[in-house]
Amino acid sequence: MNTKTVIEALEKLRKDTKKLKFSQTIDLIISLKHFNPKKGEKIDDYVQIKYPFKKLKFCALVGKELAENAKKNCETTIIIDEFENWTKTPREIKKLVRKHDYFFAQANLMPDIARTFGKYLGTKGKMPNPKLGQIIPPNGDLTPAIARLKSTTILKTKNQPNLHMSIGNEEMKNEEIAENAIIIIEKVIRDLPNGKQQLKHAYIKKTMSKTIKLE
Repeated sequence: MNTKTVIEALEKLRKDTKKLKFSQTIDLIISLKHFNPKKGEKIDDYVQIKYPFKKLKFCALVGKELAENAKKNCETTIIIDEFENWTKTPREIKKLVRKHDYFFAQANLMPDIARTFGKYLGTKGKMPNPKLGQIIPPNGDLTPAIARLKSTTILKTKNQPNLHMSIGNEEMKNEEIAENAIIIIEKVIRDLPNGKQQLKHAYIKKTMSKTIKLE
């Protein structure tokens, strides 16, 4: 499987599907073999793609030290002085969690953040992750962390031996989408104990289309 193979599949996908009134995403589905999530086997990783395409919303949970920087970079900034008011409105916290894709935390405030927001963020898998650069020191800068997250794709198996993630949208060039796909596939292969031998099939699809197998 190479970039040319993916481009050919994308050309067929565009030809065989109608263009709708909204821009559909292009998804990649990777099916694995000799891989059993019920026995504890899993992939829980991330990879940087070359061509970011998602419109993400960020929320920062910070102190006064990071407040100005956070307001420049995030859709929502909540400073520690406001945490107490949020504890009284769990419904609003749930809305906050649904509304944002990623949350940043000021490092020295993690205990306060966990007490106020932890239960709600944890349930949705949105607790700030140090591996993704979401925990920022008081004298830090959110700008590079946000740039990284915009190009980050999460690789995570659940209850079935497959992965499903978006790799682009209809407005992008086939070459760009194909490069994103190859980067992800190669990373998955590196994450598998037996590498390419555990890669069963890979497919692409639009939001509202059938799948096309990558040969």
